[in-house]
Amino acid sequence: IPKWIGKLQSLRTLQCSGNHISVLPKELLELPSLLNLHISANNLTEIPTWLHRMKTLRRLTIRHNEIPVAQIWKLQCALPNCVIDF
Repeated sequence: IPKWIGKLQSLRTLQCSGNHISVLPKELLELPSLLNLHISANNLTEIPTWLHRMKTLRRLTIRHNEIPVAQIWKLQCALPNCVIDF
């Protein structure tokens, strides 16, 4: 995911599944309109703590990554209005 992604202020859905991503760029925090984030089938092993601040998210799809369930539940508590598919 390029760092300039944060300049796409109107972006509502980001589909990055199946791209061998191992780290999410913090620039995603700069997307105030982002509602849907699809990052399934990548090489993610953890959820960055800053993701807990993305209160606009309504759907997060993170299937087929190696993220511990405890981290997913913690994120769900931080984002109660977000459906997390894992």
